[in-house]
Amino acid sequence: MTALAVLGVLPRNAAAEPAAAGDRDPREAEARKACLLGEYQRGVALLVDLFDETRDPNYIFNQGRCYQQSGRPEEAINRFREYLRKAKNLSAEEIAEAKQHIHEMEEIRDRRQAAATPAAAPPEPTPGRKLRLAGMIVAGVGVAAVATGAIFGLQVQSQEKKVMNANSYDPDEFAKGERAATRQWIGYGVGAAAIGTGAVLYLLGRSADARVEEVRPSVSFLPMLMPGRSGAGGALRLGF
Repeated sequence: MTALAVLGVLPRNAAAEPAAAGDRDPREAEARKACLLGEYQRGVALLVDLFDETRDPNYIFNQGRCYQQSGRPEEAINRFREYLRKAKNLSAEEIAEAKQHIHEMEEIRDRRQAAATPAAAPPEPTPGRKLRLAGMIVAGVGVAAVATGAIFGLQVQSQEKKVMNANSYDPDEFAKGERAATRQWIGYGVGAAAIGTGAVLYLLGRSADARVEEVRPSVSFLPMLMPGRSGAGGALRLGF
């Protein structure tokens, strides 16, 4: 077995015979000292030279240990894997030891990567987007008001028919028609105001945040006349 014991751990390769203390290459002690001092580049360089000269895979293992102590998990993992590829006739204990080092380094590497990856923050709504959203909501309320006005318009027509077809004048039916007509025009008025306000807000939002949206704004309100003397309505179209 190679006498070098970087970090006090060395594979127990029975195929390698232990060397006497006087026969040890002084570079082994230099490499051990460099690795313990955090000078991993110098320590690994010495171990690489020793492996090139001896072809002893234990020097590869100790390269991994040097990287491991220096807090460089990726390089350590590569060295331990190379050791498992190059070393022959390893015992089950030696294989398990190398794999345990790999596992420990993978955990450290993964924790570092997770800590270095910033959590994706949800995008903040831009002022322009807020205005566009408010505009669409207000305009939607306006459309609902116009639709309500149209419903009352239909009720007005129904009451008019009742009054005209009645054999005698009924003030209650006439009053119902008047109330429906009033509500009809209130709905149209409120709806038109809300649609106009929503369109203005929407256009202001597009203007404030034009760089975010590439589609040109398209806002239109199309008035429509419904069958009958009192029927009216409209259609709102927003593009975004």
